Amino acid sequence: KLSEALGNRDHMRPLTVTGERATRALANLHEALPVFLGLALMGMIVAPDAAQAKTGALVFLVARVLYAGVYIAGVPVVRTLLWAVSWVGLVMMLVPLLDRI
Repeated sequence: KLSEALGNRDHMRPLTVTGERATRALANLHEALPVFLGLALMGMIVAPDAAQAKTGALVFLVARVLYAGVYIAGVPVVRTLLWAVSWVGLVMMLVPLLDRI
């Protein structure tokens, strides 16, 4: 309802199953995003030319976008695989930093 969207949202209707999945997918992103942002910032400072880090960032981004859609759609195994691929992207971002230490 428009009144719910414009109001203070004290009395919201319960979420649908899809809405609950979207909420969980967002919460999961909130957990992974600080790791991604930290690695991205360190990569820009320490290894700005590292192609592997840039590829890893792209892998993370694509996997997380697909992950959200698959999670909301309720596809369990693919969701887990995409989650793992996103972490592979983070590791790809980490490796060039470890080479500089």
